[in-house]
Amino acid sequence: MGSEIRVEAHGFALVPPPGWSEEMLTDANRPFPQAVFKLLGPNHSESNLELTLSLQPMPPIALSELPEHMPKGYHKLFAGWETLQSELIELPDKRQIYLLSGRFQLQGQTLAMQQYFIPGRDSGGFLLTYLCQAKDYSQWAEVFRASALSLRLLPQS
Repeated sequence: MGSEIRVEAHGFALVPPPGWSEEMLTDANRPFPQAVFKLLGPNHSESNLELTLSLQPMPPIALSELPEHMPKGYHKLFAGWETLQSELIELPDKRQIYLLSGRFQLQGQTLAMQQYFIPGRDSGGFLLTYLCQAKDYSQWAEVFRASALSLRLLPQS
């Protein structure tokens, strides 16, 4: 894994996959309004490797209900959506997070995505979205997971 990146302004730290670099977000490259942090993987123009982290309210249902409901919504959001994983993960500190991964079609490409819903403080949370070409997913799946599980909240100042 790479070296930990601290994002003090948003109260988190994360260890990215090795060789990934931060891309400054602008209005032109921000994939959605809540995005606050973005990393690009090696050879991004061909690999589509990227991580976007957004801060947003947690879904209006209990985290334990997400595995049942989220895949249904993604079938409506993404063309050709195929769910690969939909599960709760218990962290060593006993907190639970939700993982949803799948394949879908976008602009003539087949992409794979891993998303992690990680409760933060108050009613907000972190949504980590890792993307790659679907054909490369098997080599990146565990790397994405290790990076996502490295996310930690920084002490409040």
